[in-house]
Amino acid sequence: MSFDQLLFLAQRLASSVDALAALTASLRIRTEGLSPDPSTKRALEAVWNALGAPPLDDLPADKLKMAAGAIRSSLRQSMDFVDHPDRAAGWVHNDPIVLQSQGRASMLLAGLMQKVAPQLPRLPERLASPDAAFLDIGTGVGWLAVAMARAFPTLRVVGVDVWDPALALARDNIAASGATDRIEIRKEDACELRESSAFDLVWFPSPFIPRSIVPPAVDRAHRALRSNGWMIFGISVAAPEPLAQRLNELRTVRSGGYAWSEPEAKELLRAHDFVDVRVVERSWSEPVAFVAGRTP
Repeated sequence: MSFDQLLFLAQRLASSVDALAALTASLRIRTEGLSPDPSTKRALEAVWNALGAPPLDDLPADKLKMAAGAIRSSLRQSMDFVDHPDRAAGWVHNDPIVLQSQGRASMLLAGLMQKVAPQLPRLPERLASPDAAFLDIGTGVGWLAVAMARAFPTLRVVGVDVWDPALALARDNIAASGATDRIEIRKEDACELRESSAFDLVWFPSPFIPRSIVPPAVDRAHRALRSNGWMIFGISVAAPEPLAQRLNELRTVRSGGYAWSEPEAKELLRAHDFVDVRVVERSWSEPVAFVAGRTP
């Protein structure tokens, strides 16, 4: 590749970054009540229309806010990579915007779990029972824990994590959520979970967990589940194009995880005595796939 070709490639990719930034700015203006300069607002509207995006009035505000958070977090993580390409892999962000934006994006998972629960035998009944319990591994700033408590009114939620900057924000978020009586946040390694036969559902976010500790963490999660409880093993997915696949792998490695394939995840769960292991049929556009397994 010549220098001119490299420059052309960089300029083409920069246009994509600018478009993503413009889209995110439009979402923030809409959901946060920001007041941009009128000329900037007109230019943003022109970009939005050129992208072929749907009218903002047709989209639910809560989903728009989560989408803005997800993209904003991704952009900031990308800039962190540019500034620190030599940093060791791992989820070590302490920027509150990255942490809170990533956390708010994870709230979408609660809606997905409502969708997939009917595909998993007896799970809807379990989650609606008075003693229902959910374990959120890698809870971060706690927004998924809040979303699950809101989605399932009788659910008790335990969120565990080891990253102190995220946990500090989680405690504030839970306190402001109005669900403090049903949500417990604590600093705890997933490989050292203390419970046994305590939960009906466990969420396992594989893209953020180093491959070396996934097996012992899965083993502990199995022990923490009640009989016929379910674990949902989350996998980051991308479009089938080669570049999208490689970028997904890079993003996952950068976050400290491993890009599990669905067959690998199924084999992992079976090796740890989960039964009825299955890939949950996707009916959503969010870049995540679920592999589920049940305890005997």
